[in-house]
Amino acid sequence: MHLSEQLMALTVEDDGKGFDVNALQQSPGIGWSNIKNRIEFLKGRLDVQSDKDSGTSVWIEVKV
Repeated sequence: MHLSEQLMALTVEDDGKGFDVNALQQSPGIGWSNIKNRIEFLKGRLDVQSDKDSGTSVWIEVKV
């Protein structure tokens, strides 16, 4: 990373039920696919962590 590059990071978390993150790959909807495609277009990074009964954390980072 160059010193002139700036990054924006967004983290969204909840303390809900959680889910199997692998299920996102098999989702029939286009919502998650759209999010991933937009992050890829912006050359960003995405991380999703979720465990049963422990909630979910979604982290997105893009250059601005």
